[in-house]
Amino acid sequence: MFKFILSVIVLAISIIVALPYSLICLIVRIFSKKAAGWMAQKYVVVTCRVIFFISGSTLDVQGFDNIPDDEAVLFVSNHRGIFDIITLYPIMKKQVGFVSKKELRKFPIFNWMMWLCNCIFLDRKDPRNGLRMIGKASSLIGEGISILIFPEGTRSRDENLLEFKEGALKIASKSKCTIVPVAIANTGKIFEDQFPRILAQDVKIKFGEAIDTSDWSRADFKGIGKKLHDEIESML
Repeated sequence: MFKFILSVIVLAISIIVALPYSLICLIVRIFSKKAAGWMAQKYVVVTCRVIFFISGSTLDVQGFDNIPDDEAVLFVSNHRGIFDIITLYPIMKKQVGFVSKKELRKFPIFNWMMWLCNCIFLDRKDPRNGLRMIGKASSLIGEGISILIFPEGTRSRDENLLEFKEGALKIASKSKCTIVPVAIANTGKIFEDQFPRILAQDVKIKFGEAIDTSDWSRADFKGIGKKLHDEIESML
């Protein structure tokens, strides 16, 4: 319980400090959107690292060299809990945005930092919003900003993968970007599985081989959700 309370305190302090910091980022954004995004991402990374440290967990990363150095990619990952972002975000090589549920948009200041970090809020009940998300994500990839998605749509309650939503993967077919599958294990055991306690776990992250879709036809993308689902399942 002590770890949970300490994490809440750290998060509260981070949000308070984020108010003036986000205003600085907004000013920087007038001159450079990418620079402002980097500033916001670095701030969030520090918060994530502190909370992960408090959890007492360890992190084992494999396949890091599979991430291309010279292009923005679409990271496709399974989803186990809030510690997925806390562990993934700090180890990314470049600027990375992500798709998140619209409910997080309600939190003041916190939502500003997410927006500055190129977070795209998704309303899963609104098809038009889904189309806008695909367009926005594709545009960011075109600007050199990678995107992280969790195509299960919600976190898995156990180690088994849920079905992947094909809609989110249309980002790849629209942008013809490289896809990097990501498998995360044990993050759900840190917090969600014994809420409100936080327990140390051995977190494992594996990046699969990059999939170049630049010359794929429309037919090649059919069933991509199932293919990536099976690939990530084999990596777990």
